[in-house]
Amino acid sequence: MRPQLRTTVRAAVQERTGAILGTQTMRSGNDNALAARLHTASGEIFVKGLPRAHPQIRAQQWEADLGGKVAPVGPRLLCHVEAGGWSLLGF
Repeated sequence: MRPQLRTTVRAAVQERTGAILGTQTMRSGNDNALAARLHTASGEIFVKGLPRAHPQIRAQQWEADLGGKVAPVGPRLLCHVEAGGWSLLGF
């Protein structure tokens, strides 16, 4: 079961994405504690994340650092949100 995000985390994501109109939890991609498609007023955004205390948090930080450099090959990183003990990447 995927975790529910605290209100503070959801608010921090919405500051970057605009209002979240709906969510769809992704069942594949077990490398993250959270993986979801967010339906926002400006379009769809895929968000994945880990609690800051997770052992793989360094790998996610590297992905965030490289996000702007891999756009021609992979999805473009739209936002990196750190709030409420979570680190989330939005694509």
